[in-house]
Amino acid sequence: VQAQLGGTREEAQQQIDSWWGLFPTLRRWQDKLMFDSKRSDFCTTLLGRRIKVENLSAVNPWQREAAERQLINNITQGSAAEIMKKAMLAINRDVGFIGSQFGLLVQVYDELLFEGTDIETETALVKDCMENAVRLEVPLTVDAHTGPNWADSKP
Repeated sequence: VQAQLGGTREEAQQQIDSWWGLFPTLRRWQDKLMFDSKRSDFCTTLLGRRIKVENLSAVNPWQREAAERQLINNITQGSAAEIMKKAMLAINRDVGFIGSQFGLLVQVYDELLFEGTDIETETALVKDCMENAVRLEVPLTVDAHTGPNWADSKP
């Protein structure tokens, strides 16, 4: 943070502390996750996939901190990938009522690019499937954009 903001180390720490102050529940979740994962040497994604994480109890602080960052990344990225896969399955399941002129061209992280002929219906279907792929306490929201090509469909 210090290198990115160009301030002093103390100012960087104040920014970090301020951010954690805005999200105390996130800090408690992370602390519990660290505690549970150190005991078991694995983390569990949102849908239950277990991922082994090494060096969470390492004596070397650089190894331990790298493992802690990897733990958070595993849960975040792994859970996001699971949600995307469930959404894609739901889209595939529901595509039958649209017809054969609709298809997925590419997936890049959390974006899907489709090609079709009835853009209004198709966009509504995709948006609904993605937003309802997994039930969470916080609703998932999806931005959908259309255009003649991927570059021109971005806002």
